[in-house]
Amino acid sequence: MNNLKNIPIFLILVVAISLAILPAQAFSVDKLEYNIDNTGTVYITADYSLSFLESLALQTPTIRDEFTKAIKTEYSDGAEVITITDTHTEFSIPKWADIKSDGYIQTPAITFENVKSRIDSYWFLKALNIDYSPTITIVKFPNDETYTYNDQMTIPSLSVRTI
Repeated sequence: MNNLKNIPIFLILVVAISLAILPAQAFSVDKLEYNIDNTGTVYITADYSLSFLESLALQTPTIRDEFTKAIKTEYSDGAEVITITDTHTEFSIPKWADIKSDGYIQTPAITFENVKSRIDSYWFLKALNIDYSPTITIVKFPNDETYTYNDQMTIPSLSVRTI
């Protein structure tokens, strides 16, 4: 389970919601934000643009239920989907970051490199043109210390003193 929290599964899930997608269609996450609270819970928000067909697919209750179920399966039953729209998804994962006794919060490294092999395992997604790295990734700690990365495939583990 420890390795699963490092893989941004929402990338896979958002793409998977649209079986009606055209082979030449491109998908990318415009902004990915990790907001960590004092308990180590992370609130992940993803802002993206979907085609008209993808937007329609996301609005169906079956697809939304499958999306929610997949997030809980990948990240644990404690994961909670807060919002899913055609441009934005937000969910939380408890105990994502480690709270150290010396007042530091440490995040796991995040890699988008594993996403391609996971997406390729779905026959209906192989033809997609996917940008695997978000345009911008932001990691924000409870003390408002913020790290910003542009088009990065890997985000390093971060350790920040918050007390």
